[in-house]
Amino acid sequence: MIFKLIFFILLENVVSSLRCKTASPSNCHHNLTCTYGIKECHPPEFSSNSRGGMYCTTILDTNNNNEIIVGKMDCMYDQETGKICKNQTQCIMTYTNKDKLFLHCCCNKDNCNYNFIISNLSEGNSSTISSTTERPIYKPFLRKPIHIILLCLIIGFLIILIIIFIICRKKFARSEEKLIRLFDKSSKTDENLYPFIEKSKEINIKELTIENLIKKGRFSLIYQGKLNNEQVAIKSISNKNDLIHSNKLFENEKDIYSLPNMDHENIVKYYGYSITNDNNYIILELSKYGSLRDVLRKRLLKDEYELILISKQISNGLEYLHNDFRRNNSKENSRPPIAHRDFKSDNILYLNDHRLVISDFAMANQLTQNQIYPYEQQQIGTARYMSPEILAGTIGCETNALLKCDVYALGIVFWEILSRYPYEEETNIEYEMAYEKQLIQHGLDNINPQVNDILQIINLEKPNNRPLIKSLWRKSNKKSINEILLTMEQCWDQNPEGRISAALVALRMRQLS
Repeated sequence: MIFKLIFFILLENVVSSLRCKTASPSNCHHNLTCTYGIKECHPPEFSSNSRGGMYCTTILDTNNNNEIIVGKMDCMYDQETGKICKNQTQCIMTYTNKDKLFLHCCCNKDNCNYNFIISNLSEGNSSTISSTTERPIYKPFLRKPIHIILLCLIIGFLIILIIIFIICRKKFARSEEKLIRLFDKSSKTDENLYPFIEKSKEINIKELTIENLIKKGRFSLIYQGKLNNEQVAIKSISNKNDLIHSNKLFENEKDIYSLPNMDHENIVKYYGYSITNDNNYIILELSKYGSLRDVLRKRLLKDEYELILISKQISNGLEYLHNDFRRNNSKENSRPPIAHRDFKSDNILYLNDHRLVISDFAMANQLTQNQIYPYEQQQIGTARYMSPEILAGTIGCETNALLKCDVYALGIVFWEILSRYPYEEETNIEYEMAYEKQLIQHGLDNINPQVNDILQIINLEKPNNRPLIKSLWRKSNKKSINEILLTMEQCWDQNPEGRISAALVALRMRQLS
């Protein structure tokens, strides 16, 4: 019995802590301004982030004239890299994304992130760098026959994968153009799948009266105007510097609006489209107050009723988009689930005092079961609302992977709404965007952060890896705030499989009223 007790005590000490090297301050020069130390890492209690274990990690910034900048050297708790980090005794660097601006490694042995390895297979060598070396030491990679054999096997395997990919794409794509554009034509309406889609919503430009400019975006301009004397919003999708891409966005948004079962009180009403020699127009209903973000920037929420109204209506709209309307293989009024891919408060219109709607489907995708999505793994959308798997480029290929990304973005929007509720204990509540404080603290762009900026923030330790939750939110005795707060945290779970569905979110919000 005593031996068993000793064994379990020893086992607990083994699995409950890990020593990792640390470097301070952040973004210090390797062996010049960095101060190294050792940190005892313990899994946080009641934390969903500890499910995959504890690891040591190092992040390097490679975009500084070949200087080695240590962005972070610390503990890490299951940042969706458990499969890579597990049983790793060495910290082997890999790029965090396609821009190749940051290197990242992780391992689970004491102080294993102290000696990090940068491998460059394209040049045939690797370098080992530690905090005790002055310069990288380069050693030949292909120094043993087994290395050459392994490299040949890897190249052969990659060639086979490329051949399989090309065959599959030829099977499901209708032309070569579908392979090289951001939006493949598979997301364009297929007349064989959806023969009942209304195709006759083209509007003569003479019926439109374009008035004042309301909003300006990268690829679009929003005007207030009239259609047969009815006030409407006229969206002009055109970018002279990128006509091909802007035309793709127009075609995709037009086709999404033209699908069956797109009429819903929380989806913006679509009147039709108009095409001229110079511009492409989409005609939608006009919002009285602009976007939800416009309203939140101008004022606080009026009361609990408005908090529930906004939460319920945007959840209902997203649930409806994600619904699958393919019943019993019937083609009539049939459509697959739709992933928005750029869900944010700026794309939610505050139409009037009683109605909010989801808009802007230029980047949306129809999700069919027998379809390959090669471009959905790209970092598409707005960085502040991107899920960790989109930011890191590790999104899964299953059909509902993109739906999980929409739910994550919904969690960020919930945070924006809660941050503008008039709490009695707080006065002078200033408007704040998600991650604003963390971005400022780390010297990053807090106005228009890019993918690499947000990627650094979500790799911070809890609770700094998400928009900050104020203590008075958790202390509130209002059921609505408690329920929205709980749902928000389940929406932005690090693990996509741990996120709840839009349908469950909508059900909870409806039960608040």
